[in-house]
Amino acid sequence: MVAGSGVRLACGGGLSRIGCSRDRLQKICIASRIALLVTPFSYYLSAAESGVALLGMAIPFTLLAGAYSVKRQRAAAAWCLLVPLVATALWLAVIVGR
Repeated sequence: MVAGSGVRLACGGGLSRIGCSRDRLQKICIASRIALLVTPFSYYLSAAESGVALLGMAIPFTLLAGAYSVKRQRAAAAWCLLVPLVATALWLAVIVGR
């Protein structure tokens, strides 16, 4: 198995045919996988009775929107769309630390 073939299998090699470089394709794949991994965590947060419940299920969608921003070469938008995940993680760290 070639080292880069896993990326093509996991994310579909079609993106490289429509103008995405290999590096951007890997970034898109990583962001998409993180969105899938965060989905159960955000579903759990959406059951909270605080204001975080509104943010809960939006986290995977902001990560997918960030992956789309990377595809469209909008790095600043991708970084801004990462803010809800980081803010939620910091908020939970403060709560657990008390």
